[in-house]
Amino acid sequence: MHVHIAKGSGFCFGVKRAVDIALNAPPGTAILGELVHNSHVTVMLEKKGVITVCSVKEALEAGGISNLIIRAHGEPALTYEKAASLNIIDATCPNVRQVQDLAKRLEKSGKKVIIFGKKDHAEVRGIAGSLEKPVILEDPLSLKDMPLENTAIVFQTTQADTIFKEVRRVLSGLEEQGGLPEIHNTLCPVTSDRQRNAEKLAEKMDMMIVVGGFHSSNTARLAERCSYVTETHHVENSSQLEKGWFKGRENVGIAAGASTPDAVIDGVVQTIRSWD
Repeated sequence: MHVHIAKGSGFCFGVKRAVDIALNAPPGTAILGELVHNSHVTVMLEKKGVITVCSVKEALEAGGISNLIIRAHGEPALTYEKAASLNIIDATCPNVRQVQDLAKRLEKSGKKVIIFGKKDHAEVRGIAGSLEKPVILEDPLSLKDMPLENTAIVFQTTQADTIFKEVRRVLSGLEEQGGLPEIHNTLCPVTSDRQRNAEKLAEKMDMMIVVGGFHSSNTARLAERCSYVTETHHVENSSQLEKGWFKGRENVGIAAGASTPDAVIDGVVQTIRSWD
């Protein structure tokens, strides 16, 4: 059995930056929410003494906390106001920060900003929280039922690139009505490349194993794309692999989310190879 790893699997620049910031944080530091959507990273940081809190209030009441890390997904403006008495260490992904800044500039120029993304995702909440009147959509077809004059569209960075294409397709059918929105492709290019690389590998494999947190949006997109072309299993670590999956398989592909540590990927590969 041959094991093939998709190009670019593992930590992306934004995640690596956030993890490095957290690992080098001074004593008395807490992270507001999971730094990234991976439980292994959370446990690793807790062993280093960096705790995770669910709210600014929890950090203020914990005792001994003087530093608060803003996670890679970013936070709305109100969070910074609430945490003003703490030393804020901002680990927001630079790509996410660019989307937040762009959205604010668009609204300031008079545009109504439409955000395409998951309404309950931390990144989307952070973008929306920097605006006065954001509109959050998940289905491109929703554009057919709303006024679009003087609007602009941005995207959650970890959305599949297919969502951008679908938005363009829907809007092309509305061209006759005029007043269409500005479209800003704010998808993370690294995330889009990873999705394409994983899908291309999946086309050649008997099966794909996608490794990453179950709450990770970009990992979920990887698993979704791979499942279109071959049998795919999404696991968080090697303990969730099942030996029976690999019976009769000659080529198995591995893809991993942007918040999956190399050690977790290596553990999955080693376990699979031990069953060969």
